[in-house]
Amino acid sequence: MLCFVCHTNMPHTGVNGQYLEDLMRQHNCAAIWEHPEHADQRTTWLSEMERVTAGHLIFMFANQRSGHGGIIAVGKATGPRRQLLPMQLRPAWYGTEWVVPVEWLTAWNTSDPCPFTALNASFYECDPEPAAAVRAHFNL
Repeated sequence: MLCFVCHTNMPHTGVNGQYLEDLMRQHNCAAIWEHPEHADQRTTWLSEMERVTAGHLIFMFANQRSGHGGIIAVGKATGPRRQLLPMQLRPAWYGTEWVVPVEWLTAWNTSDPCPFTALNASFYECDPEPAAAVRAHFNL
């Protein structure tokens, strides 16, 4: 079974970080927000999200700087990646929103994260060895 890591963007606050984490939790999805067309930044690794199908696991990662430092929740994809209209999920954001619908298998627990060293990418496939450690941590 393939497993993927999605950054929650913690510890940023306001329109980033906790807010984005809350949106994903409340809307039962893993999400990537592309930068608006006029921005000079680009979202990388978007093609990884395209590989997700129903049944794949999604690991939600919070940064070490947030004080959580690891995987704080696990969900199971209920379908493939889909594109949302700008500002549909994240108000006042004019870039494309991409989501994978998710059924959360665990509570979002920042007090007992699974230790994890993540890549600097919004969404990517997790290697088998660290994926096994995350699954064991959450008894999955």
